[in-house]
Amino acid sequence: MFELVNVIYTQQTPVELLEESQAVNISSYDAAYLLLAQQQACPLATLDKKMNKAHKKSGGQFFTP
Repeated sequence: MFELVNVIYTQQTPVELLEESQAVNISSYDAAYLLLAQQQACPLATLDKKMNKAHKKSGGQFFTP
């Protein structure tokens, strides 16, 4: 059984999120999750193809149930 956790992490400015999103062709909303997973060294759980591609390119881990 898994627990859902709310995380508030505001290290990036809106400009940095926009730059990251444009660099990997994803939304700023998705970039926030991508950067959070990268910075916290957490696996990413998503079915979104663009997110998968961007996260894989960064060498991130993926969540597998």
